[in-house]
Amino acid sequence: MVNHGPIAFTVPIQQKTTPQVIRFPVKVGIPGDSVGQAVEFHAIWDTGTTMSIISTGVVQRLNLIDVIDTVGVVTVEGRAEEDADSYFVDVWLPGSIYFPSLQVVHRDKFTRSDMLIGMDIIGRGDSCLTNYKNQAALTFRYPSCEVVDFVADIKKDCSARRQA
Repeated sequence: MVNHGPIAFTVPIQQKTTPQVIRFPVKVGIPGDSVGQAVEFHAIWDTGTTMSIISTGVVQRLNLIDVIDTVGVVTVEGRAEEDADSYFVDVWLPGSIYFPSLQVVHRDKFTRSDMLIGMDIIGRGDSCLTNYKNQAALTFRYPSCEVVDFVADIKKDCSARRQA
């Protein structure tokens, strides 16, 4: 399946307070498999992660054995950690947004999800976190097709009201 964009998804965030973690289902599979062969996992939207990361559970469930490379991992504080194995996987986000043969890093320090969706995916589209009437939601569109600019939108809105 190939994306014929743009396509999008919106995920409501079910939390009573300001969202700390944005978690939603994704499907992950071996490159070349169909979405029907992929396995559903829970992912966290993480703008602080350069490459998407999979847990040991994902590696084991998909029987990933072909390490394609090792990647040096550096924390946000700039501390270098040990090298991590990396794999190619296919990833399906909600809305059938498909990323084939995505290189991901394996880390075993997961507690709240099976995968972190990093900037390698997030940076390919447009995303926005809203909290209208205390109802938080994440929306994502792929591929990116315009600049989302709240300042320009407010100026247009105010200008239109003045002319009316």
